[in-house]
Amino acid sequence: MLTYQRTTLILGLICLVGAAPAARAAPGPRRNPPRMSGPADKPVPQDSRFPGQHPRPNGALLAPLGHASLRLTSQRLRIRCRFGGGGCAVRHEYAIRNTGDATTVDLPFISPRMAVMAQVDGKRATVDSGPAPTPPRRWSSSGKALDPATGKTYTLPGPKRHRALRHHRVRVAFGARTQVTLTLITNSVGGFDRFRRGRTQPEVSFALTRRKDHMVHHHELSLADPAARPGPGRRQELRVEWTLPATLVLGANTKLTCRRTGPGRRQQRCTGRLEPGATRLRWSMAERHRRPVGFFVGAGVAFTHRGAEALVRGGASVMVRSRKDLVTLSAETDAKERFALALTYQLFLPYTPHAMEMGVHFELGMALDLVPEVRPAIRAGAGLHMSMVRLNLLFDLYPGELEKGGGPSWRGMVVVGLGF
Repeated sequence: MLTYQRTTLILGLICLVGAAPAARAAPGPRRNPPRMSGPADKPVPQDSRFPGQHPRPNGALLAPLGHASLRLTSQRLRIRCRFGGGGCAVRHEYAIRNTGDATTVDLPFISPRMAVMAQVDGKRATVDSGPAPTPPRRWSSSGKALDPATGKTYTLPGPKRHRALRHHRVRVAFGARTQVTLTLITNSVGGFDRFRRGRTQPEVSFALTRRKDHMVHHHELSLADPAARPGPGRRQELRVEWTLPATLVLGANTKLTCRRTGPGRRQQRCTGRLEPGATRLRWSMAERHRRPVGFFVGAGVAFTHRGAEALVRGGASVMVRSRKDLVTLSAETDAKERFALALTYQLFLPYTPHAMEMGVHFELGMALDLVPEVRPAIRAGAGLHMSMVRLNLLFDLYPGELEKGGGPSWRGMVVVGLGF
């Protein structure tokens, strides 16, 4: 039989053998990621909680045509974005007219190091990509972002994004005195800002008012060669058109005109114009705020100096002050057939929405007993919110009963409820 000492020795050897591969794979201690602290958090490079604050340089630009008979008559940007705004398909259309005889020309264009597709009059064309220039040049993001609601420009945190420059060309056959539309198609990958439109506590307190995506998605399209060489369309006005879901709000560095389209008006089409010589197009998208009205129900206990009784409460809240506070209309009844209405203003304290969905509010307003008799009261209270679950402590004071000495002049209530 094994003694206690021998058993301990064998188990120790087994643990050492099993831990050896793990020790080789992780030679140093693993650092814990920084804790979330809400809007005061500072982005950390390579931190997975901050997935690319800056939009990646994208787009493709037509280079100088270099042919005497070719003229650029117009150009247009068509941008199609999907839900969330993280990716947008960009179609840069160039209308080129040949004023001379029939000819075949290699049209040059440049882009960051990314996938580019070309179409000539709607038909796919072969793109010939050349080597990177020497010395290599890079396209960099500007580090600026646009708030979709206000249109204000602000600086994004973290390092800027950049990509190497590449040269391309596509062969196009022009007929005599004809016009050809060259379309360069790329994909814009947005940067994410998770603090600009953080969820508010009243918003997370109701199931039907919560946004699924509280990030702002930023996109940036360069309209000029990084080497500052003027392109063929720098003196022309550029028309831009966006197609995106109606659930998103769009902002851009140009004046927008938007209208609902499609079945059920679930899509929106926005148009804008950039002045000649514009060097960058910025646009940003975020999910629209949902319904400003939330409903809630709850149950608890009401008590006076005469005892306690069961209580049922329900009502509706309207979000005010940029959706940071609530005006609440509620109705409540108890086991003694009492029925009352209350109208209160709920002031929410600041909280950290990215760390936890917990918050506190204080409220003040008026209550009115309707059954069994009409009695006005002053209502004060406080509430603790844990996501959609709430705990309310309420107190009603009846000024008209203070001198009568008959019925109770105050009432306290403890209610647990759910917002939906």
